[in-house]
Amino acid sequence: MTTNTIPQLLSEEEINIIAIGIVIFETTKEYSQRVNDEVISPIATWLDDPDFLKRHKVRIEDDIPNWAEYKREQRNYNILIAQEALRLKREQDRIKKDYLKRIATLIPRSRGSPSDIITTCAIDHVSPIASILSPQTKAKIDLAQKFDHAREISPSLKLPWKHMIESELTESSTLQDLTVIYPEQPKLDTAIKLSYLLQMETEGILTLSQDEPFGEILVTSQNIKPDGSFIITDRKGNTEEITLNDLNDEEQSDLIASIKANELICQSA
Repeated sequence: MTTNTIPQLLSEEEINIIAIGIVIFETTKEYSQRVNDEVISPIATWLDDPDFLKRHKVRIEDDIPNWAEYKREQRNYNILIAQEALRLKREQDRIKKDYLKRIATLIPRSRGSPSDIITTCAIDHVSPIASILSPQTKAKIDLAQKFDHAREISPSLKLPWKHMIESELTESSTLQDLTVIYPEQPKLDTAIKLSYLLQMETEGILTLSQDEPFGEILVTSQNIKPDGSFIITDRKGNTEEITLNDLNDEEQSDLIASIKANELICQSA
């Protein structure tokens, strides 16, 4: 069967459906390319982030996608994932079994009373193992993991941006009037504050206006009472409820610097 004979085997309605599909596919490719060229690329340039385009650009297929091939790859991928999950489970079971054997060798067998067994087990070389399972040690490990996570998260999630903006709002101010938190990354600082301002506008806390494109952004407060306080945690696990309006400028600067330096964790923003 040649390519020329295929249309003869299709009805006019089927040919029309195929033609419409090709038009939709080509139109989608065109719009996807425009999104990459006119939206994603300028944002990457503005943020000075070469990897932004690589992470967020719309993938454009050169040919019409092969659905059967896609499903085959998906099935193969699912099989590989299942095999890896089974391997990891067996590995964890083996580690657990070895761990229990090692603990058993540290606990001497005894035919005495239960109290004698408990006293015998309370040997110094068993205490480090028992302490691993203690609530205090678990809390320390969890706290250390939280600080490790805080070191890696985005600056937009690290600080209480909404509270900081609310504490600076006057009846009428501009975006440029807000304190620069990341002077080493001014574009990032502006982008984060603008995203929070847009969110606060949808919540009715303020209104934004701009007389001309790329002009100064005016921020007008609606005099709505701020949400209030947020919680911070230090490296010892101590927590404190903070209200920025209760702090002076120096105290606010020290607090923000400590959060940026990963000495404190802000648990709500």
